[in-house]
Amino acid sequence: MKERDHKKHPEDKKVSPPKIWKHEYFKEYLLALGRGPCYFEAIKNFPEEIELSDVWHKTFNQLRRETSDGLERYLFIATDQQSHSILLPRNPVIGSEDKISPEDKFKHFLWGMEKNIDEGDMIGGMHSHPWGSVFSAGDLYDLVYYRHSAVEGLAGKNANAIAFGTRETGNTDFRYLLMDKSQKDFMNYWYSSNGYKRHGAYLRKIDGSPAGFNDILKIESLIAQRHNLVIYRGEPNQPVKRVYPPV
Repeated sequence: MKERDHKKHPEDKKVSPPKIWKHEYFKEYLLALGRGPCYFEAIKNFPEEIELSDVWHKTFNQLRRETSDGLERYLFIATDQQSHSILLPRNPVIGSEDKISPEDKFKHFLWGMEKNIDEGDMIGGMHSHPWGSVFSAGDLYDLVYYRHSAVEGLAGKNANAIAFGTRETGNTDFRYLLMDKSQKDFMNYWYSSNGYKRHGAYLRKIDGSPAGFNDILKIESLIAQRHNLVIYRGEPNQPVKRVYPPV
């Protein structure tokens, strides 16, 4: 998979962006992303709210329902330019209680390719958490490192979330990482530099006490700020509202 490139993007149109993306507008944006990284939107143009289609709600609910066994699920998000549609597979892969392994993701990608879905059509992924609706450092890694990854959905226990890479994300770099710039290196940096450490499937503070919702939310916001991501959250079957940058 290719790393994000740093090509220049077309100039923004001189129009005020809408405050709400209806599900049709959201679909058209995702289809544009499938045509190449030059269609990444500037961070200032993302709306305050996004309405989701019934298919998106059903997919989030399916992942949440299946994750009641305590294991994460994952599926890719792809575009089909010929049929003018967004592909959300109904057969997610099953991970562990805290991650989807690269091997399982790769198997899912291979299944997609067998169905004539090219890697270039895969613009992101959607996964589930048994515990909450906040993105972990590992969840956000693909958005900031890989050119193909533009959107990441999350079905949490009581809410949905969507994170986007932006035009400005491609202008940030990984020079602050001193190791191999892998997902593990990325996670270790963001957890250790903010006073946390991984303990099995859980995040803990350096003193050993468990990290709470606000602790994980803090790391999510710091990564979004550093790498110019946009993050939305909302209750099941409801629109998602922008939480970063704050409205």
